[in-house]
Amino acid sequence: MSPLHRILSVFLAVVFLAAGIVTVVEIIGAAVGHRGPVVLPYARPGRWLNGQPWTAHWVIAGLIVFVVVGLLLLITAVKPRRPGLLVLHADVDGVTVGAPRRSVARAISRVAGDVDGISGATADLGSRTAAVSAATHLRDTTGLAEQVQEAVTAFLGGLGLERTP
Repeated sequence: MSPLHRILSVFLAVVFLAAGIVTVVEIIGAAVGHRGPVVLPYARPGRWLNGQPWTAHWVIAGLIVFVVVGLLLLITAVKPRRPGLLVLHADVDGVTVGAPRRSVARAISRVAGDVDGISGATADLGSRTAAVSAATHLRDTTGLAEQVQEAVTAFLGGLGLERTP
């Protein structure tokens, strides 16, 4: 589950939990004979909303906001995400071997950081690319980017990925 899905799930769960608790409290209050609202004073806003026409500009704007939010939630739920594992070449038929994307990115960072002249490196794996950011304290960086690229390419080639980023 992606971080966006987790955040949205927690947010929606809290909203629905709060709405459910308020509903249960209001139902129990009505069942025991309590007159009026127990938690939320909804009578006055309810009367006001009941008097508003569907053609009011703010009603239409609110409905558009609800539709857009619903479509965004639907898109985030349906949109395919990057696989968490990178598939490695296996010598045995019927066996699938995978490496976590984060582990490969950390290994690429280490390989890039091991190049002479590089003081630190970070890597990010996209669906088809590997982006490496390397830092150096050298003034003359001629050929350094090519050395990092060669080291990372050699590492990825030796890793035996089914599809190399």
